[in-house]
Amino acid sequence: MSISEVHIAQLLRDYESLRSAAESQALQRKQQLYRHIPRIQSIDQELEAFGLRAVQTYLRTGADKTRLLSELKQQNNRLLAEKHQLMTSAGYPDDYLTVQYHCSLCHDTGYVDGKKCRCLRQRLIDLAYDRSNLKSVLQKENLSTFSFTRFSADPISGEPCSPLENIKQVHEFILHFIQNFPQNSPANLLFYGPTGTGKTFFCNCIAKALLDAGFIVLYMTASELCSAFEAFRFRDKSRSGSGESNIHELIEDSDLLIIDDLGTEFTTALSSSDMFQCINKRLLHQKATIISTNLNLSQISKVYTDRVASRISGSYRLIKLYGPDLRRQF
Repeated sequence: MSISEVHIAQLLRDYESLRSAAESQALQRKQQLYRHIPRIQSIDQELEAFGLRAVQTYLRTGADKTRLLSELKQQNNRLLAEKHQLMTSAGYPDDYLTVQYHCSLCHDTGYVDGKKCRCLRQRLIDLAYDRSNLKSVLQKENLSTFSFTRFSADPISGEPCSPLENIKQVHEFILHFIQNFPQNSPANLLFYGPTGTGKTFFCNCIAKALLDAGFIVLYMTASELCSAFEAFRFRDKSRSGSGESNIHELIEDSDLLIIDDLGTEFTTALSSSDMFQCINKRLLHQKATIISTNLNLSQISKVYTDRVASRISGSYRLIKLYGPDLRRQF
């Protein structure tokens, strides 16, 4: 899951191309406007000379600085008003000469105040997805392909309602969760229950809907997550600070982290500690997390210690799915 320095360098080259293209297009628009309305070029030249004109006038005449700046500002405003009137009359929008960057926050540089811009963070996660088959999976498993017909209306012993009634309630809750993200309270979900009851499917539904809505979603199986933590722990530390993106950055950058199939990975003391730190840090930073697992809370406590089970029970909405294994229907 680690994104190498080579990948980031390529992304930054892509940003440079986007930036150059946007600036070139703005220059072409300006040249076209000047040809159409030469007076606007004269106005722009006068506006650009504003500062130099103010200094020269002040040095030449020794005029009162405040009064001089006020007069020059009035002249500036008159020029701007004339330019606006000329462009409006000719049918040009006010932002016609503005560089139209793809990202208004970072101006297609990838960084804002020395930190990765939201658009770069999303591109890094998209790159991670491109190296997996998740995008193709989400095209097949999403709310538009969901059907109640696969769920049984027969009662289940020990459960309050049939799998069909239960899934209708879950479906309604998920729609509400998506529509109100990220203001949900709690914004953390635990889907649990036997194999083949729809846990991963609903994780995919939420991931697809929120990705389409522009949120940054990081989706990993528990096994992939533990492997990524291990790879980072034993990385070549001499490359630290080289620009390489790591699993901790991806987790921190994501609006929603989905951990699928918790309990299927090979568990060690280190992996259990990593999982706790991941879940706990997301809670401390008030970042949403969704977990799917075949384990109940008691089993989670035995596999991952009471600390993990306690965090989940206290801060997650527990959603149980049950019924026959849907995968065996085909």
